[in-house]
Order: sequence, then C-alpha cells, then structure tokens
Amino acid sequence: MFNCFSRNVRDGINYKFSLLQNRVKLISATEQIPEDESNRTLMKAFKRWQNANFSRRLSMVVKDAQKRLIKQGQSIGGRITYGYDLVDKKYAINELEANVVKRIYDEYLGGRKAKEITDSLNSDHILNKDKTRFKVSQIYHILKNKSYLVIKTVDGVDYQILSPIIKKICLKFKKAFKHKN
Repeated sequence: MFNCFSRNVRDGINYKFSLLQNRVKLISATEQIPEDESNRTLMKAFKRWQNANFSRRLSMVVKDAQKRLIKQGQSIGGRITYGYDLVDKKYAINELEANVVKRIYDEYLGGRKAKEITDSLNSDHILNKDKTRFKVSQIYHILKNKSYLVIKTVDGVDYQILSPIIKKICLKFKKAFKHKN
C-alpha cells in the first residue's frame, strides 16, 4: 500500500492485518487514498501491486549493475578478500597478504591440516585482515573461497573478476581439496 511499508504484496497484506488486529491505523503523509470504501479498496490494491512491481524492477536493475561492475573488476561492496586491497574501486593484489594465501595453499597441499596452518601463522605473528590472529575457520574460508580461483558469484551466476594470487596452484588445489574433503 504505502511504498515504504512493504515491497511485497503478500507481506503488505499480512502487516496490515497485524496492525488492524492491534487497532493500529496506517496512514500515509505522501499518498492520497480516497475516503469512500469502494474506491479505497481498489486504490490500495493498485498501489500494492505498483510498489511490488517497482521493487522487482529495481532488483533487476541493481543485479545488472552488480554484474557489470564485476565484469569490470570493480567492487560491489562487502568485505575485501584477504590478499586483495581496494584501489580506486578496483581490486589490487596486496603482496604481503598474497604471500600468506600462497603459503596457506602450499601448506595445505603439502598435507598440513588447517589447525596446523593456523598455529604456524599465529606463531609467526601473521595477522588477518582485521589485524587479529587467524582462526581455523578463516583458513577453511580461504581454502574454499572462490575469489582465489578468480570467481565471483552474483544471483547464482559465477563471474571471473580478480587477478589470481595463486595462479600456478589453483587447479592443483581444486582437485586436491575435492579429494581431502
């Protein structure tokens, strides 16, 4: 009904019903709804449909823009992957972190477990992106992260975007990780 109240017709109806059950009247300061009941019901239904349609169109525009930015190697927000920095809205390899990522992959392919790699990095006082000690879960995240394999997923579709940090061992790792886990 009111364009900031809900973007989904079903949710809007459910929210409105909950408000009515609690004797809360919903009014809009920006949208004029006729007072007579026959036109009011039709106008509210039309506004709900219009707002839901706008939301779907906006979602498609945003996803298309994200895909375009990814193909251009630009960031679409979120955390920056360990081993990369953001320079002028584009991903750039952080050489110090990239060497750590290479070390993690090399040690894992060499037979070391994630816990052993974590302990090794922490004993060498190597910090993660947050400038804190590594955790085992972060090592697994790095090992499974598609970004190191030069892939970014948006809306279920994979796009190649980043310059590879570990170009020489990516394929070898991918095969080894499938066999180990």
